[in-house]
Amino acid sequence: MPIHILKRNEFEALSTELDTVPDFIEFLNKRKQLIEKGLLFFPTSILDFLAFYKTNPDKVDRIIKHNTTSFSKMGFGQIIKQLRQKYSGQK
Repeated sequence: MPIHILKRNEFEALSTELDTVPDFIEFLNKRKQLIEKGLLFFPTSILDFLAFYKTNPDKVDRIIKHNTTSFSKMGFGQIIKQLRQKYSGQK
């Protein structure tokens, strides 16, 4: 069983965005699948992945299914920037 270590602000963001236990577990399982397949690399923050996961759930499933690494082609950077602004208060 994988271990997920979270900072407090990360856990707070996850618990806000993923408000049920099944949603939280599904999120962690999809992240685990991407890491195991070599499609999600560290140091990709969990909040960066949360932003992509919440705004592109179908794309996450397609990436897992087809083993594609097209995160950058899907606007991942812009989504990350928006989530960081939301949770850090940055403009």
